[in-house]
Amino acid sequence: MKTRHRKAVEFLFKTPLFSSLPPDELKAVVKHLSEVRYFSGKTLSVQGQTKINRILMVKTGALELFDELQGKRILSGRLERGDVFGGISF
Repeated sequence: MKTRHRKAVEFLFKTPLFSSLPPDELKAVVKHLSEVRYFSGKTLSVQGQTKINRILMVKTGALELFDELQGKRILSGRLERGDVFGGISF
């Protein structure tokens, strides 16, 4: 197995969503993964306005979640390594 795939399997195994899958199934999941990088400060989604039709997982760094109240952005949460978001059917 390629180093990149092995590292991806190890990463997924350490996350709650995938930790119960056997190694063969994790390897199958890894074949369908793609890595996307975003710069700090990038808005990925606006609730009620953006459809995310795939499941995304934080590999490194963090995402801050904001609500807007009376025109002000209020920090409402944070996603970190291994956290999952998106996926309309998820």
